[in-house]
Amino acid sequence: MKNFVKSFNAKPPICRKFAAAVKGHVVRVYTVPGHSRDVVLWSDAEAAMPAYAQLRQDCTDHAFDVLFALDPDRLGRDPALSTQVISLVQKSGAEVYLASAPHPLGDHSVAQRYLYAIQTVRAQEDQALRVKRHRFGLSARVRRGLPSSNWPIGYRPRRDPATGRTIGAELDPDLAPAVRLATAHFLQGEPYSAIIRALDASPYHPPNSRRWAYATVQRMMNNDTYAGYPGWSDVSSPDPSPHYPALWDTATHVAVIRERNRRRCHRYQKSPGSPIAGVVWCARCGHHMTRHTNRHVYYLRCAKHARQSVTGQPCHANYVKESAVIAAIAAYLDDLITNPAALDQALATINPSGDHRPDLADVETRLQQLEARRERLALALAAGDLDPQMYRKTDDVLIEDVVKLTREQQRLHTLVAAAPDPEIRRQALSSLAPLLPDLLTQAPPAQARALLQTLGLRVEVDSGAITSIRLT
Repeated sequence: MKNFVKSFNAKPPICRKFAAAVKGHVVRVYTVPGHSRDVVLWSDAEAAMPAYAQLRQDCTDHAFDVLFALDPDRLGRDPALSTQVISLVQKSGAEVYLASAPHPLGDHSVAQRYLYAIQTVRAQEDQALRVKRHRFGLSARVRRGLPSSNWPIGYRPRRDPATGRTIGAELDPDLAPAVRLATAHFLQGEPYSAIIRALDASPYHPPNSRRWAYATVQRMMNNDTYAGYPGWSDVSSPDPSPHYPALWDTATHVAVIRERNRRRCHRYQKSPGSPIAGVVWCARCGHHMTRHTNRHVYYLRCAKHARQSVTGQPCHANYVKESAVIAAIAAYLDDLITNPAALDQALATINPSGDHRPDLADVETRLQQLEARRERLALALAAGDLDPQMYRKTDDVLIEDVVKLTREQQRLHTLVAAAPDPEIRRQALSSLAPLLPDLLTQAPPAQARALLQTLGLRVEVDSGAITSIRLT
């Protein structure tokens, strides 16, 4: 046997120790990144990671006698991939030595191949268990009211003096004002670029940098931790966290969510300066209308038609002049302001919670049913009528369902709270009276959009004509 030892994803000191024990030496160390867990086929691994391509070349050149690894999962996170690595090495005349299953070098018995197969499956089970424990730990932190990882900008962690564990956070006096400043500009409808300029011009600077980054500001405005609701994946804190002060009160949080939804609806809007953005919709497909210009004349067009190459389901262009829609909206609002009976009728036909209250009731009913099932399982276990292992497996599945439904319950609660209140709409309409003549033509577009969206105004267009204007 040649005195060569190959190492696969193991630390060099361990390789050298093994090589010295068998009177060999290390000629190469292969390093595989963590994303190998997503790879099953050898061809995909070889194309994506140089270590596998180098291994094939070395096997072809018969450049080594032993491939050393600590565990089978170091050869490949998936059992299918690690089995292919073992097969490739053995066909080249070399052998695989796993530190977790030691054997005499040169032993090529069938029993050893069975042992490799068992070890490979066990390694996958161990990896799945580690991932499950990691996810459970992050979920448990979130349910306790703590963020899953680092605290967002604006907070400083508080630690237990005895254990050193994080028990909460306090406001960072140097950066909490920056979050408030960014939130104020965000709620005014300003783009992220303008928010970044305002932050750069302020005396507040991000950690380890002199300028604010787009991704940093975007994450801040989409992080419900500032409202007291830390979240991770599909899990979120069901109640406001008692471990740190919230930077956003309830009203601000609701306004932030409404602004997120508005921006999400108009992500593909080519001209964000329209005063009626977010209130005009295509009556055929239900998509929003985007703003376009032709010889200094503004038109609205169905967004689904504009993106037909992406959606694959085209809609009619449905062009309509923006000025015609603005005139119709002004006439409708003028009628509501000057005719109390028309206003009362419009408000009376609105469901203040939108269409989310029935969904919320359904989710709450399902949560109660799941808790009842868990209680029955616990009673059956206590009475000795249920195997403990079966109880744990069944209860784990039910807990996952409870977590998902709790997340959905919180989302629906937020949508219900974010729905414009009729009295707020009435007050908004009263404030429109002196502004109405010039609101949609001369006032800043952001101001007009904010008022119209607070009213819950919805305009539907079909075949270039306005089919309905109503409060929703």
